[in-house]
Amino acid sequence: MSLSSGSGTGSTTRQRLGSLSPQSSIPLKILTLSLSQLIFAYDEPLSHLIYAGSDMILVPSMFEPCGLTQLIAMRYGAIPVVRQTGGLRDTVFDVDHDAERSESEGKGGTNGLTFEGADQGGMDYALHRAIDRWYGGGEGQEAWEDLVVRVMAQDWSWNEPAMEY
Repeated sequence: MSLSSGSGTGSTTRQRLGSLSPQSSIPLKILTLSLSQLIFAYDEPLSHLIYAGSDMILVPSMFEPCGLTQLIAMRYGAIPVVRQTGGLRDTVFDVDHDAERSESEGKGGTNGLTFEGADQGGMDYALHRAIDRWYGGGEGQEAWEDLVVRVMAQDWSWNEPAMEY
């Protein structure tokens, strides 16, 4: 899921891109018809437009061996909100809890928000923290803008590991 800002009125638009079986998608389509637009197809150009228009991206994966979604989103300046698993945990450093881990891994600072477990409470907690930051809670809007700049500047390519090898 990605959240993108509306027309400056504080509104948000939810967009989802993914695939489900036809049987499981029918109830989901009915439930969210008035809240969002659902596209059940692989569409690479559309996915890049969604990344580019998003302020944050939610990746609640139960299993994620690598995690390209959050890496692509960060290049576009979308802040990842992810479940701590696999490659998501390796690449997303929580702004409230992972400053030391980020520093020790030399990634130039925190870059998103994370949650543990597979329960709704954990995901809600991370989303509330993200939305609060987006609205400028606590540190002001400049803190969100600094976070966006930081995630876009982080280098997750193979350039540095290849040189070290």
